[in-house]
Amino acid sequence: MVHGLDALAQQVQQPVAPPMAPPFPTAPVAPPGAGPLPLPELSGVMGVTGVTSYPSDTSTQHVGHVGHVGPARSPGLDESRRLERRCEELSQELQQSEAARTEVARRLRGMEAELEQLREGRRRAELRAEDSSRQLEESEASWRQRHAALHRQLHRTEVALASRAGIEAH
Repeated sequence: MVHGLDALAQQVQQPVAPPMAPPFPTAPVAPPGAGPLPLPELSGVMGVTGVTSYPSDTSTQHVGHVGHVGPARSPGLDESRRLERRCEELSQELQQSEAARTEVARRLRGMEAELEQLREGRRRAELRAEDSSRQLEESEASWRQRHAALHRQLHRTEVALASRAGIEAH
């Protein structure tokens, strides 16, 4: 972006061609702060274009309308002002883009932190599930061992009862 601003600065610094003298004489110039000349002093010849013309020694003044005297407008000056406005607009757009980028970066960091928390929660849940699965397997193995031990004890008790019953029956 700096390159574009440098190019703009170079364009603004290029010399502007001096304004061409109007094809007709210009009106007398009022002193600064005096405002427009009074109408009686503007009694000149009405030209074809509807602009009153007067002899003058400066080519930097022109008459825009009857009774209006002001500095001549330079196309380079207009272009310079237009470029300055455009530069200002682009600068504002850049600031808005940077602010938006900063906001997006902030939101992205928040989302990444949230994602990391979700991953950590998932990892803890997986560890709990693995622990529960291991405990279930251990519990089932313990239950089978207990079942087998009870089954053996029952068998011994039945054998002992049968042997006593046989002794008592004799």
